[in-house]
Amino acid sequence: MFFACHEHWMKVPDLVIAPFLERLALDRLKRKAARFGERFLSMPDLDQVLYEEIFRCLGYVQNSEAMVLLARRVPLSMLGAVPDPRDGAALLLGSAGLLHSGDVKQPSDADSDLLRRFEELADRGAPDPLPRTIWRNARLRPANSPRRRILQAALLLGPWGRLGPHVMESAGGVLEAEDPGSWLRSLLDFPRDVAAYVAPGGSDKELRIGLERRVTIVANAILPLLLLQSEQWELSDAEQRSMEVLHKLPVVMDQVVRRYSGERGRPVSTCVGQGLHELSRSWCGEGKCRECPIWKHIASPQGRVR
Repeated sequence: MFFACHEHWMKVPDLVIAPFLERLALDRLKRKAARFGERFLSMPDLDQVLYEEIFRCLGYVQNSEAMVLLARRVPLSMLGAVPDPRDGAALLLGSAGLLHSGDVKQPSDADSDLLRRFEELADRGAPDPLPRTIWRNARLRPANSPRRRILQAALLLGPWGRLGPHVMESAGGVLEAEDPGSWLRSLLDFPRDVAAYVAPGGSDKELRIGLERRVTIVANAILPLLLLQSEQWELSDAEQRSMEVLHKLPVVMDQVVRRYSGERGRPVSTCVGQGLHELSRSWCGEGKCRECPIWKHIASPQGRVR
């Protein structure tokens, strides 16, 4: 759902819309933290919960649920016990069911090496592969292919990555960073030599994660988990610090944000983008127009729709 009244948004001053979107961005953080809390109750390990949510973010809409299934099939503790990055890639790709393709008569040398490694890992207790059919490849850009996203997850979250294996401890630095953008570029990246070692073509550029996807990981996974953790530790300033981070991060220009931008221009931060997503999902999508400050202004005498 987008925005029922977006054609009239130019009549709404920033003094009305900006505070409301900021409030909604915080609501979105809290809602996600509550959902993660439900997962934590069934599996009390915040590192594993964040690991699963990073997998979800890497999967985009098309493969998000399949990526979560894979993260539960190969938990953080299992990936963390693998010392070689190629073995980690083989473990994840093999467990995803993406190394046993019957339509590839002559697999590449890289695929043959990964398959050999996975078979050796299977002899030592690696999980059975997921059905290959759960992965969607149709109408996906090559950059969003499941194989590429799974390799990125291996590089980010394995013991050789800057996030793994103590994911929450590593991620917590974003709340202290003076420049979250620089923090993103450093932490949500991987050593070039390791990426080149794992990449099918031997080039680390093939597996780099774009800035917008990094922002998505922080906004939709890391910050809500840190907020949940702060509630458990009774830290009073976590909400304020999380919002400060959202204000400092660049906006992700997806379909929802583009609809807003068409009327009011490009948003200045991820905080606005997160607020727009919450507005679309929890207000417009649930028909709360009569309660919405934006519509109230549009329908008021000073902003009357004609």
